[in-house]
Amino acid sequence: DANVAYIAIFGNPEERKTMSMAIDLAAREGADLVLATDPDSDRIGVALRNKKGEYVLLNGNQTLVLLMSYQLSAASWTGTSTS
Repeated sequence: DANVAYIAIFGNPEERKTMSMAIDLAAREGADLVLATDPDSDRIGVALRNKKGEYVLLNGNQTLVLLMSYQLSAASWTGTSTS
């Protein structure tokens, strides 16, 4: 069934099955960070390598916290407002 194949390849990037090929490549290359989106880019998947060398997937809430932390830190470094 073509629909099943499409879902297997282009599923939710927050799920390990969807990110598996990217994580395998990241492991071979020694990358610390893996980013992926779905085809229309309305979802993002993020995987970080932990101290054991394993890749941990972040959920949407965890990803938002990291992005907001960065934005607030960057604003304080430059003395600019975040609004």
